Amino acid sequence: MAFVMGTAATEGDPDRMPDYPVFHAWYDDMMRNDPCRPLAPWMTEYFPTNLIVDAERHGALTSWLMFRYYGIPPRTKEIIERLEPGVHQFLPLRVVYRIRGVETVHQFYTLKINRCAELYDLSRMKFSSTTLRPGLVVHNLEVGHPVVFQRSAIAGVHLWRQQKVKAAHLMSQELKEALEREALLDGLELTPCELV
Repeated sequence: MAFVMGTAATEGDPDRMPDYPVFHAWYDDMMRNDPCRPLAPWMTEYFPTNLIVDAERHGALTSWLMFRYYGIPPRTKEIIERLEPGVHQFLPLRVVYRIRGVETVHQFYTLKINRCAELYDLSRMKFSSTTLRPGLVVHNLEVGHPVVFQRSAIAGVHLWRQQKVKAAHLMSQELKEALEREALLDGLELTPCELV
């Protein structure tokens, strides 16, 4: 089984987001051509180091935060690294949670998913396609229709971006269960996929 990862329920206000023109040129090229390219060391300097989560505006502090990227706690990072060592990137993120005037500080990480794959069984799915440039077609999955995988295609893969599909992040049944056992899925919406 595999699961499409939706947006996290709790959003936050980062102290900064990448806004440097050179970064944007690099980032846009990466997202068009190779969204799983690891971030170069100089790129990480433009990512947020602090995230403010205000209870009145953002709700409860959950294990999955959202601010364009996912924010995750240390234990989630450990589980991901145990299943896929050395694959993904984790940038330290200090989370300040404010509730009724009291602040508490929590260690989180920005998760950069660095595994891309073309694993969908598109012959069994409904989607529309957009040509971004010659030779690069992106598929937009139709809402309400199932996401389908060949069972053999996702064996041994735990966390990935579906290549050439807009905003598609997925996790395996094994990763879901490992996080579930430690109550580390709160705040993350998961939609099961069909396996054939």
